[in-house]
Amino acid sequence: MDDFERWFRNHFGTTAPVGYCLRADHHERWVRLHSLPESKRYAEDASERAEVRRRAWAAASEVLPTGSPVWLVVPTFEPEHQGLQSLSLAFEDAGRYEHELFEEPLEARVARTTWPHTGFDQLIDEVAADALRAVWFSMTSGEVFAPYDGGIDLIVESARRAGTLRKVFPPDWFSKRTDGF
Repeated sequence: MDDFERWFRNHFGTTAPVGYCLRADHHERWVRLHSLPESKRYAEDASERAEVRRRAWAAASEVLPTGSPVWLVVPTFEPEHQGLQSLSLAFEDAGRYEHELFEEPLEARVARTTWPHTGFDQLIDEVAADALRAVWFSMTSGEVFAPYDGGIDLIVESARRAGTLRKVFPPDWFSKRTDGF
């Protein structure tokens, strides 16, 4: 989808639409949250899955304004991703991307939607189980919600905004490490 590629390059330059690439290339605007207490990576029961979803909704709602248009990008190293058919979104090719953090180019699929959207919980469950990757981009602000198995990376408009968001979430949602990981 040429619209997405133009929009993405305008906001993020030569990086790839993958959370860890965005974090590496835009570190000064990055905020990381953990999905579970004590930096636990994977949910083991229904209450932990509910906590992962609760934190994901809270984080996404900070960077994706209600009713606003978003790009939902699913990057993959496999040309066809099987998990997208169950969503009621129309995904299109979003191009191929290269980055120093991976050895071969990745493919990306993109859908235009509005925040919040149907299927969010299902996607969060799949991302949290490391079954797929998904990244949401606010078309309005350019801010990013990039969950992964174990946490959430937010890429916001400025270092100042990142500092503000670090005061929004409870302290136990953050890493105890000084580098934020």
